[in-house]
Amino acid sequence: MHDIHLTYSRVVVDGASVLWRVRLFRDDLEKALAVYTKNPAFKVSTPGADSVFAAYFNAEVPVTANGKRLTGRVLQSGKDAEVTDQDMWWYLIELPSPSTVMTFTTRVGLLFEHFTDQRNVVTLLKMPGEGRHSLYFVRDDARMQTLSF
Repeated sequence: MHDIHLTYSRVVVDGASVLWRVRLFRDDLEKALAVYTKNPAFKVSTPGADSVFAAYFNAEVPVTANGKRLTGRVLQSGKDAEVTDQDMWWYLIELPSPSTVMTFTTRVGLLFEHFTDQRNVVTLLKMPGEGRHSLYFVRDDARMQTLSF
């Protein structure tokens, strides 16, 4: 068990490509997806789990580029082998944009429905040049955050 409720995302924006890698505590993730699917036995190893997470992500993490809503799809997922003291899970999500991303808007609402102390941290790298931006989301602040490049 853990005392903190946190997701960490690393987003790379390069031209019209948006790649999003998110890490979550596995127990928190499975709790959320069990409620989302109305299946109390849901596990990340359940067949089709990546598609379920993609639907949950798209519902809880609205992303727009240049004012157009993007839809993500899971490219990969797995247990985070770098973390040894907690069971962490990660997803790599692709959100293609129809044109070069000049403005990026999002609100990461993952797990807010389950934990009042949930925090969601995003580090965004804008390529080329590796321009670094940080975004921080809490449950009680429903505002979208926008970056302009």
